[in-house]
Amino acid sequence: MMQQARENPSILAATTSPPRVTSTGLIELMDISPDALLVVDQSGTILHVNEQAAALFGFSPQDISGQRLEMLLPDRFRTLHNSHREHYFKAPRTRSMGTGLLLYGLHKDGTEFPVDISLPGTPGRHGQRRHYRA
Repeated sequence: MMQQARENPSILAATTSPPRVTSTGLIELMDISPDALLVVDQSGTILHVNEQAAALFGFSPQDISGQRLEMLLPDRFRTLHNSHREHYFKAPRTRSMGTGLLLYGLHKDGTEFPVDISLPGTPGRHGQRRHYRA
């Protein structure tokens, strides 16, 4: 096969397919990313959080996974965020969240800090639940 591939490189190209990225692979990529990343479903449940995101908010990933995203927001934004999330899931599109606004996260110790959030336009799958990464 190698001799044939050297003589005709298209044989090798035809017999190899690009690697597929599985949901496990995506989680592994999230976990090694230098960026703080969360996966959240339509109900606002945090399905996965990498170490960087957990540390940013003062938690361990185990403390946050399975919790509502709103736990990471100051009280004054929680109710409004619920309606914004519902609206977003009806017509998802890639965008920065809160363009022109100052957005804040809530650290475990109660201090607020500015955050910059981008939302992807295509949903992923986690089991049968639609989810989005931020």
